[in-house]
Amino acid sequence: MCAPSSDASQLLTDLIYCLQSGKCNQSTGTLNLKFKEVPIESAMLGISEMYFREFRGDEGEVAFLKSLFKSADVLEMAVIMMANPSFTQFSPDDALSKVKSASELSRSSGKVVVVVSGGPEGGRPWSFQKGTDFSCEDPFSVVVENLRKA
Repeated sequence: MCAPSSDASQLLTDLIYCLQSGKCNQSTGTLNLKFKEVPIESAMLGISEMYFREFRGDEGEVAFLKSLFKSADVLEMAVIMMANPSFTQFSPDDALSKVKSASELSRSSGKVVVVVSGGPEGGRPWSFQKGTDFSCEDPFSVVVENLRKA
């Protein structure tokens, strides 16, 4: 499998970082749901695993998932980690239905798993320090639904 060009790879990395780093619940401006599809689509073609943290079901997040599921031919696993419902103003059922509708557009037969985080604002599931602290709640402990089985 070919790796995407460095420009396309960097664009995708910047996009994912931008989506993950936002901590506010308010829009930062006019939402444009039409992505620049050529470089992003070519980068998404080779994605086999995708983890989306702090999913809230916002319009932009759903548009990104739809674009990813349409483009990713070799997607084997998509894990959508919803933000902790105690700290956000969204319904887990609504967000789950949005993930389901987006995943139905997928060209691959990969697995889609949705989990709810128990930590504040989704916690830091990739922290080795928290991973070795057994007094903390496991952020992956509650699987909401397997949407599709490989």
